[in-house]
Amino acid sequence: MEVPKGVPNLKKVRESKNLTQEELANKIRVQKFQVSRWETGKSSISLYYRQKLCEELNTTLQELGLAQEEVKESREDTGSDERLLRHAADALKNPHLIQYLKWKYHNTPILERCGQVYPVAPFPAPSEQMEDLESVLVGRLDKTMHNDQDKNLGDSQFREMVTRLGRPLQNRITYTMKELLTEENKVGITCGLGTYFECLDTCDSLEWELLSKHHYLTRSDEKAFQQFETHLPLRSALHTKVADPVRSGLHRSVAIAISTLVAFNDEGVLRLWLKRRSTKVAVHASIFHVIPSFMFQPATEYFDEELSITHNIYREYLEELFNRPEPEAGDWRYFYDDPTLLFLQRLLNIGEAELYLSGVAVNLLNLRPEICTVLLIRSPEWHRFHRQATKKEDRFSFNEEWLHVVLNAGDSPNNLITPIVYLATDEEWMQVAPLQTHQIVGPGACAFWLGIDVLRKVKLLL
Repeated sequence: MEVPKGVPNLKKVRESKNLTQEELANKIRVQKFQVSRWETGKSSISLYYRQKLCEELNTTLQELGLAQEEVKESREDTGSDERLLRHAADALKNPHLIQYLKWKYHNTPILERCGQVYPVAPFPAPSEQMEDLESVLVGRLDKTMHNDQDKNLGDSQFREMVTRLGRPLQNRITYTMKELLTEENKVGITCGLGTYFECLDTCDSLEWELLSKHHYLTRSDEKAFQQFETHLPLRSALHTKVADPVRSGLHRSVAIAISTLVAFNDEGVLRLWLKRRSTKVAVHASIFHVIPSFMFQPATEYFDEELSITHNIYREYLEELFNRPEPEAGDWRYFYDDPTLLFLQRLLNIGEAELYLSGVAVNLLNLRPEICTVLLIRSPEWHRFHRQATKKEDRFSFNEEWLHVVLNAGDSPNNLITPIVYLATDEEWMQVAPLQTHQIVGPGACAFWLGIDVLRKVKLLL
């Protein structure tokens, strides 16, 4: 059964509570247009946001026009999706899949460390570029949307499955890769605009196609790889139209992500953070990534002003580490007066903290780039203050939406953030950290290892 579209009585219930669409959107942390689309039946609503509406409006599913029977059937329909997810979860343990990617992208570097091969192409930032984060953005922002997207290269089935599983999705504007430039003395990306749903349909659908069909790949030879490709119509069609989709965003909405490896002084001991993903995310559940890691996207309508790596790191630093909410409109600098950010900026200004560009990672599963950065905090004052602060807003805090998904999945929040002591050699890292191919997402592994390379280049005296 298809997930019901919209919320029939939402407008009536909202107005009875004397709330505007914008006020309700702020309460449940979505954009105003999403509330409008629910009210007009133009957008489906996940189980997560059904629950949020009932909580914020102090109402029931029946009063919203969502029959309990529909929700029950919707949940039952996720059974086959859950089975598919369990099957796809084994894909990274299939050694032939990595060999297929090495064969398919033989002209592209693939990340290898200590015998582990990750499904990601690393493009390290040269030493002269490391301290200039904004140098990775090349040229002006192209704000012409949808001008070359090929509908035949996309598929909405993965997005629809994610919706059925109750994962909250917002179709927000994203910055996209038009072209990845890899030169001897610089790595850079020319940028455009797209939407998150278009990204899911034209990029993440490629990954789902691979993961859900990996059982067809049982050998690592050219004949087996060619036969496997008959089960990959989306990827085959893309490569027919685009010579090098690793470096080109032609005909797709190639949303860019940013990952930041945080290294901090814990009373004289340098530690790094890894974040374990929830068991209820659509793919790669329970494996690790660096934190913060996020989509490169504007939070307001000021697209040119928010096209900044540093600006986005600051915003997501506050959101992911301190649970600061995003507004739906207004001044793009809305968080610049936040005392928590001002504290970090003070450390950056006096040389007690540093931000570095470590490179770009292209995920070979979905062919999307991730800009990799490092936040090195030398002062022990930072971790000491935020760990022991008396005010709640000054303490490290989980992102609310992420924590909601985590707790509903039965996960313990105490096991989600893993602090790891800095070590001298790759071999030592492999022994103590979750860095095997099936333990960490490819871009997370790349952000980690490129970050380690940066930390080895800078003076780490604490």
